[in-house]
Amino acid sequence: MIGFKRIPKRLVLITFVSSVVLILLLYADVKTYQSLPIEEIEISEELITQLPETPLYRTSSS
Repeated sequence: MIGFKRIPKRLVLITFVSSVVLILLLYADVKTYQSLPIEEIEISEELITQLPETPLYRTSSS
C-alpha cells in the first residue's frame, strides 16, 4: 500500500490567507483607481520654427 506524506497544514493555511489578502488588496486598488487626466499637446508656430534648428543626434550603425 502506498503511504501519503503528511500535508503541512500551516503552509497551506499561510498560502491561502496570503492569497485572499492579495486578492482583496487588488480589488481595493481597482475600485479606488483614478485615471490620470488626458493632456492635450498643441504645436505652436514658435515650436515649428525652432524644430529645424534643433540638432539631431543619431548613432552610427557601423
